[in-house]
Amino acid sequence: SPSAGKNFATWQPLINPLRGGEAVTLSEGNLRSGGGASAEGAAYASVVSNFRLPDTEKWFWEVYAEAPATAATSRTTIGIINEACLNSTEAAQAHYASGAGKFYGYNGSGTTGENDSNLDSYGDSYAAGDIIGVAFNADDNQLSFYKNGVSQGVIPVEDTLDASTGFYPCIGYFGAFILNAGQDGTFAGNHSGTLVTGGNGEWAYAPPTGYLAL
Repeated sequence: SPSAGKNFATWQPLINPLRGGEAVTLSEGNLRSGGGASAEGAAYASVVSNFRLPDTEKWFWEVYAEAPATAATSRTTIGIINEACLNSTEAAQAHYASGAGKFYGYNGSGTTGENDSNLDSYGDSYAAGDIIGVAFNADDNQLSFYKNGVSQGVIPVEDTLDASTGFYPCIGYFGAFILNAGQDGTFAGNHSGTLVTGGNGEWAYAPPTGYLAL
């Protein structure tokens, strides 16, 4: 197995959700986030990885959109969030209207942007059953998203990557999602297609050349 002996990223149980009182439930070995505040129309809730993204090299992970928002689709977001945003009082709504720190996300509506009222066209919309690949190039400060293996384009990351502004994989703020950082390309049995190995991981879709499991 390409993953033998490797510790992979999961969702972080100690600080999830990022604002107290939200009823987000982690399951499947902390790979699935859903329930309670993840339901559409409930309060904001963002969920982050237990691994901070390294400041160098190229990293890849996948997210299975099990139950994303179906009405306000711009309020389902998969992406990355930085330290400043995590430490702010607005952390829980970081993928919606945060004024502190930075996040970069690919929304269910196919848009990208800093908040729900400042969105740019980006790629295809996604819905339940779609698998979103995330490729973070720390060497060139670039972020790319893939929908079911098809690139949606490159987003420049306009931040210095250091201990004070480093990024974490993040999802927010409506929906149920399953993370694959290389440990389970079936997403707890939700994906039945042929799996691909590469970059020290197991995937639903092949990572870009040179990218590693997180």
